[in-house]
Amino acid sequence: MIPRFTFHFWAPYLPKFKLLIIFRDLLVAANSYVKFKRDEISFLEVLSRWLTYYQRILYYFGRYGGLAVRYEDLIDVSTRDRVMQRITEFVGKKPAKNIASLVKLELSHCNLVTQRLKNCFPIPLEIKRVLENLEQLKV
Repeated sequence: MIPRFTFHFWAPYLPKFKLLIIFRDLLVAANSYVKFKRDEISFLEVLSRWLTYYQRILYYFGRYGGLAVRYEDLIDVSTRDRVMQRITEFVGKKPAKNIASLVKLELSHCNLVTQRLKNCFPIPLEIKRVLENLEQLKV
């Protein structure tokens, strides 16, 4: 399945917009998705979809600019305030709601299985390149 992005269609009609990309650790996200979908999708298929989505996202990011934030930096108390300050500056106004209060620590799925994946699963070179690009763009 190839993802469909209508952003390219709508972008010229948006008066003024800013792209805010919040991305999760690849293996945490993939493992969570596979657990959610159970037998419907393989881990490798999830990685393939992730690659396709993020290549497209990086294309638009390069074209329009924006701000990239790691989800893990939002839930880490040592980095959350700095990241929230940067988001507030980027958006240009204070959020209507305390965004930090929306972060649910219990939804963090970095568990032993994910840690094993990180230690054992060889990430394909093409995915590594996209990850490196995301890391360079993050707050």
